[in-house]
Amino acid sequence: MQGKILDVGIISAKDGVRYRFDVEDVKNLNNKPIDSLVGAEVDFEIVDGLAKEIYITKTQFSLDILKQDDIKSIKLKVYISIAAGILSSVPTIGFMFSIVSIVAMVFALISIKKVTGSNTILKNYILMSVCLLASYMIVIFAIIPAIAFGVNGSSIGFIPIAIGLVLFVYGFIVGIKYYKELTKLSGDPFFIYSFWLLVAGYLTLVFGVGYLFILASFVLQLIAWVRLKELKSY
Repeated sequence: MQGKILDVGIISAKDGVRYRFDVEDVKNLNNKPIDSLVGAEVDFEIVDGLAKEIYITKTQFSLDILKQDDIKSIKLKVYISIAAGILSSVPTIGFMFSIVSIVAMVFALISIKKVTGSNTILKNYILMSVCLLASYMIVIFAIIPAIAFGVNGSSIGFIPIAIGLVLFVYGFIVGIKYYKELTKLSGDPFFIYSFWLLVAGYLTLVFGVGYLFILASFVLQLIAWVRLKELKSY
């Protein structure tokens, strides 16, 4: 028999009858909370008027999945972050997508922190992202007046550039820690490889070629996240 989960413990079948069921009878629940599967399509058998041997055949997308901490939910948050990260290269509005990318990844890392017990992965990501983003913005905005005043002009652009470089170096150091830990928890070296591509991208961004490195970094990260099956815990 086919039907749909109408509420916790109740299936509305295609024959128009509602059948009660126990959570233990859902064979492929995979540790998901049953209330997150309301609306999901199921295949089941009827035994003594109750739904038994229940299999989830199709789930209904809900924003509630973003509140969960399983691998599927973590990967969805990451995909949102990567998509926004790619769009961050769009002129003028790219900065807003950068913020969206960081926020989405923060939510993913909050879930990873709960699953793995890591006390540093979220902190290191935030520090890395803030420092790298700030250094990029400072240097870019400092170059404009520096060019306007010429090589022998005012030194107004050099102090911001120095600050930007300090932030970049610190972000780089913290970034190594973050990506090494992510590589350790996932067992996939593509994460640390993507970091080196990201660094190369930031270093060459003012020359234009940096966008290609950043894009390659996101692609490599995407592959790593798609391949993710489980996370190691401390």
